[in-house]
Amino acid sequence: MTTQTGPGAGTRAHPAATITEGPRGVPLLGNLPAFGKSPLAFFEQLRARGDMVRWRFGRGPALFIADPDTIGELLTEVERTFDQPDLGIAFRTLLGNGVVVAKGADWRRRRSLVQPSVRPKQVRSYAETMSECAVALADRWTDGQRVDIKKEMAALTQLIAVRTIFGADTAADAGAIGRAMDVAQKEIGAEFSGIGALLPDWVPTPGRARVKRATAVIDAEVSRVVARHRAGGTDRPDLLSRLLAARDETGAPLSDREIRDETVTLYIGGHETTSSTLVWAWYLLSRNPRVRAA
Repeated sequence: MTTQTGPGAGTRAHPAATITEGPRGVPLLGNLPAFGKSPLAFFEQLRARGDMVRWRFGRGPALFIADPDTIGELLTEVERTFDQPDLGIAFRTLLGNGVVVAKGADWRRRRSLVQPSVRPKQVRSYAETMSECAVALADRWTDGQRVDIKKEMAALTQLIAVRTIFGADTAADAGAIGRAMDVAQKEIGAEFSGIGALLPDWVPTPGRARVKRATAVIDAEVSRVVARHRAGGTDRPDLLSRLLAARDETGAPLSDREIRDETVTLYIGGHETTSSTLVWAWYLLSRNPRVRAA
């Protein structure tokens, strides 16, 4: 659910008539069963009803938005006008208080420290690492071979994320971090689309326990890599070194906990979504021989 709270609220109010009603859902659970069964199919169903569709995530109201201009307005006003949604205890356990979760002044400080590391100029500096990983993967493929493209793209983006965030010499860390991330993200997805999304934070579940164990592995690996970076100096081309060198307007650096939260956030942002995008790119190429040949 998003709520208008800030000074910009109402500056471009949309007529109530543009919001259509979604499926009725069931008592207490709302539309959660249909969403949990197949999120993509459920959102396609909402899209068929209009650009802005009201539905219920459990007992809480939610709004599906498909209009590009409205999405752009929402994203640019999210810090001033709209509250960040609470994505659940499993999600917060993994991400901590990273820039995706933080609010208000804390969010502005973190954003000012993290953003310089992911500007276009800096991202271009990681192109060589990305190319090396992609070429190495392509060299393992042979004509006529059948490959699991989802698995291959996940492994590729995972390796790129670890090397660009933690350094090209941390290949040994990729396996431990990657496996723990996979477990945590799987359990977060399961909780977010199931009954766990409605349970209070204090209720223990097997999935939440698995997220905690995976997060402990990630914390230990990140702590070890940070210590190695500090011992060897921060004059390195990876994202972690740039975060260690960053200073806010008072000259204060990010704390070790903040470094941990932001590197995990960057990993998730650079791995899962990129992997999914590449899988869809392969699918679209398979449907368009002319573009594929070009």
